[in-house]
Amino acid sequence: AGLSAGAPARRIPEPQGKNGKKSVLVADDSITARTLLKNIFEAAGYEVRTAVDGAAAFELLRAGRCDIVVSDVDMPGMTGFELLARVKLPGPNENRPVALCSSLTDSAVRQKAMSMGAAGYIPKPFEPDMLLATARALSA
Repeated sequence: AGLSAGAPARRIPEPQGKNGKKSVLVADDSITARTLLKNIFEAAGYEVRTAVDGAAAFELLRAGRCDIVVSDVDMPGMTGFELLARVKLPGPNENRPVALCSSLTDSAVRQKAMSMGAAGYIPKPFEPDMLLATARALSA
């Protein structure tokens, strides 16, 4: 069962992975959104890698580890839905949690994300606390 906006919160431990940090891969074509997400995650103690679209994110996933992926839905090149579909194919990343974030608030978009295997759906503009709570729950 994935998390979504309004999901009940549970006590969530702080990130504790490699070097005491969990890692997140952020994919967003907007430099403003990418930088904001990077800053929020780094301030919370995450290692952060960024990608300008789904294709770049998938290449970063193939090249190294990360605990979770947070991806925009609507990007040129490879969309967040296409990235999610590739991650969920059988292979080393198929169990990697992917949360999609988007300004698309139509419930059909959220339902599509969840039915494709997204571990969460974060509406934009997002609240940093909700974003971090979702990320911590997914990387626990």
